[in-house]
Amino acid sequence: MSESKSPRVELYACGTAAVPPDQAKSLVSDLEHRIIPTDLREFGHPRNFRKVVVLLSPLDSMTLGYFDENDILPSDPAHSNHANVIYVRPPYLMPDVSEMADVEEAAAHELQHLINFRIRVLDRHLPPQESWLNEGLAFYAQMANGFWTQRDVLKVKAAASDPGWSINSLVEGDRFLVRHARVAYGRAGLFVCDLVRRYGSSIARAVIRSPGSGLEEIDRALRARRPSASVRSAFAQGGADLVTSGATPQRWVGRLGLQHIQQASLVSAVTIRSDAPPWSSPSLRVRPWSQSFVTLRSSGSGALRVTLKTKSSSLFVALVATSSEDLARPRIAWFRPNVKGIAGAQIGNFGETYDSATLAASNAPALGSNQVPALFMASASVTPSGERQPTGH
Repeated sequence: MSESKSPRVELYACGTAAVPPDQAKSLVSDLEHRIIPTDLREFGHPRNFRKVVVLLSPLDSMTLGYFDENDILPSDPAHSNHANVIYVRPPYLMPDVSEMADVEEAAAHELQHLINFRIRVLDRHLPPQESWLNEGLAFYAQMANGFWTQRDVLKVKAAASDPGWSINSLVEGDRFLVRHARVAYGRAGLFVCDLVRRYGSSIARAVIRSPGSGLEEIDRALRARRPSASVRSAFAQGGADLVTSGATPQRWVGRLGLQHIQQASLVSAVTIRSDAPPWSSPSLRVRPWSQSFVTLRSSGSGALRVTLKTKSSSLFVALVATSSEDLARPRIAWFRPNVKGIAGAQIGNFGETYDSATLAASNAPALGSNQVPALFMASASVTPSGERQPTGH
């Protein structure tokens, strides 16, 4: 069989999970002609990948679908199916009105896990991927297939409301997932989708084939593509992208539209007055591989000047100016701290062309270094138009 040909699908139902013949036929057709080809195109084609078995089963209340590695490399041969098997809830047990979309989205998600495991472990003899990255890629698989269900909205909203959640802190296990599944899956998924939006779907294929673990896989894949790129810079850029996604009608991947979701700020939005002393923040804390945001607005118009102070070499901060009325494209200014840890950035026409500016702070430590929180302080002032601007940092 040519590797460019999509594998055939065998569909089974467990007991009460049986579905009407028309639903079964539609599901098999969509899997063979749309979902499996899409996943193979986005993530790569494992060797000898000839048939996929889909078992509809009444799973537990937390699980829409799953893939069992034991079916590929049996640790328990007596209970292994010795095949490419994914398990999915039947349509009538799905949580949304669009039952078949839920089934197909779960299938696309679990197929990524299956393809990922076969390529990394079976074909390339690499260790299984860290859970957070594997789940982030599976979230991207859903978007690449064009799905956007209520479950996805809840995950993205949870991620947007808690940017201080570290992207690599997802832990498998019911106790963790009951409390944190939405934000953990959402944070990892948004980061992977931003990588694909910037570097193309080939970055997903490269990451799956990359030696290392988690963040190191991404770093290797990025540096192989562009020597100046790194997982640290990509994560920092992702923080700025989260701000601009709320200010422009852009879509990231598939149906992943974030323009209606407001990113949470580390402190309440601050209004800067030109006739008042400069605003100064308290010491603000950013956990490793998380982001924090501070939103600034102005009661007048002029030039916004922001000064940043930090002793952390792992902190990347951008000043992102946006217009709620689409008067201009978002403008991004990156802070470049001097040897004293002080940096400045300035945005003109603040209060006119731009009515909001957000400090997007990302803590991206060097790989292998101590993973500790980063601290920073900021101050801001608005100089009315026509007044002489101070120079220097």
